[in-house]
Amino acid sequence: MRKIKINIATFTYLTVTNLFRIIARLYLFKRLVCDKETRTSMRQKLALDMPDKNQRSLIWIHAASVGEAYSGLTVANTILKNFKNIEILITTSTITSSDIINNAKNINIIHQFLPLDIKVYVKKFLQYWNPKICIFMESEMWPNYFLEIESKQIPFYILNARFSAKSYKNWSKIKSFAKRMINIPNIISCQDIDTLQRFTMLEALNTILSQNIKYANPPLAIDQIEYKSLTESLNDKKFYIAASTHKGENKSIINIHSRLLKYFPNLVCIIAPRHLSDINEIIETLEKMNIKWSYLPSRKFDSKYQCYIINKIGILGTYFAISELAILGGSFQDHGGHNPIEALQHNCLVFHGKYTKNFKAIYQSLDDLNCSYEISDEERLFQKINYFFQNKEQINNSINNIDKVLNEKKDTVEEEIKSIIFKEIKENIG
Repeated sequence: MRKIKINIATFTYLTVTNLFRIIARLYLFKRLVCDKETRTSMRQKLALDMPDKNQRSLIWIHAASVGEAYSGLTVANTILKNFKNIEILITTSTITSSDIINNAKNINIIHQFLPLDIKVYVKKFLQYWNPKICIFMESEMWPNYFLEIESKQIPFYILNARFSAKSYKNWSKIKSFAKRMINIPNIISCQDIDTLQRFTMLEALNTILSQNIKYANPPLAIDQIEYKSLTESLNDKKFYIAASTHKGENKSIINIHSRLLKYFPNLVCIIAPRHLSDINEIIETLEKMNIKWSYLPSRKFDSKYQCYIINKIGILGTYFAISELAILGGSFQDHGGHNPIEALQHNCLVFHGKYTKNFKAIYQSLDDLNCSYEISDEERLFQKINYFFQNKEQINNSINNIDKVLNEKKDTVEEEIKSIIFKEIKENIG
């Protein structure tokens, strides 16, 4: 058995988290009152009311929030396609991400909210589930879990790892502790070169560079009833979408749309703000510019409207599917950008700004392959959209290219997942 080393930083973390146990219930109850937890999530985070299990060998995947949940499902589905008689537990930390797992409706996949990183909860959780392999997605690093996994000598992998500059700065302040934690996993599969370099600077010995798993994630769901209603009402309308826009970006997009309407009277812009609290500002700007607007999906489609505002979270798939172009917000101001693959999977050509640090490698690759375009300012964005709508063949050529690129990257992702963990599955489970 490997000897478990405990340094001062590790001891301090264990002590602090153990003391936090005293107020953990109060903390979660407060979140419950604020509708940030449910009774189920609250109790499961305290390692209570864990779901039923069967006697099959179990692989545990932790996928904290929405993006990780989709990637976790991709890994789970790749495993289940190749191995029978395996059960997969996917843990999440948020209610929205739990819905993604539960909506997958796979009888071989169980969902549970991850208990808090407190030693007694961690031990109870691992003892109950007894996973044969543990997989963490992206950026989750929980020391109590890491140490207990090591203690039990469970094969352990971090897939699609992302290590931001901010996280690196924080962890580098406690370098010895960080080095201790990041060398526990068997392999850390990094989604980009920046992440690989940051782990290397902290003296990780187990890192590799892989394709981003998000390329193989299932497309965002389409509401078939809404999609049919919209497509039947299209006539000669052209749609494009401004998705996940932030405060300050919406005005520029509306200005652009106002100018485009002079060239394309049948052009419809769909605005999906990142935060619903921005809707009133969007409405005010639209009305100042005399642009007729309505909501989606709240009201029936009417051809008189020139702009629609999405007033519900989590339904972008339907509107990507009816749009030819997508402007991705959070990139024209310094918010780090949003995932372009979700739009591309629905054959939307992507325009974005220069602030894409959250998905830097993805954007660079897609820009190089002419699947997406970086645009520096409002005037150039107007010119680019204008050009593509005047040259429809350019859109068609780009969409054909998108399909080819995504299929190639998806195949690469699946092969890399197999190469990283399938040998371990065969040896530990069979």
